[in-house]
Amino acid sequence: AVGTLIQRDDATSTYDGIVSGGAVSCQRIIGVSQHAIAAGSYGFILRKGIGTILCDGSVSVDTAVCPDSTGGQATDVASVTDAAIAVALANDSGVGTTVAAYIDCKG
Repeated sequence: AVGTLIQRDDATSTYDGIVSGGAVSCQRIIGVSQHAIAAGSYGFILRKGIGTILCDGSVSVDTAVCPDSTGGQATDVASVTDAAIAVALANDSGVGTTVAAYIDCKG
């Protein structure tokens, strides 16, 4: 889906086998999908820049975000010392909605 957080598969040392579910650390996120990507297909994953990010219903404007417990959506970071993958540029309007964000993934 648009805005889904994407991580490298645990079973590989390369970027093959990309998955998007389960709780993961910010350091494993390689980017954010910017359009719907069908299973087994290629697509555009934004690593750094302004794009769209899928939210869990708790994201506020001008706050850093990290993966939520599902791994596929973003949530506000717990404190200013936590790692982050993006800064939200707007408030989300509920679970499963997207917002514009400045994305900076290190995975």
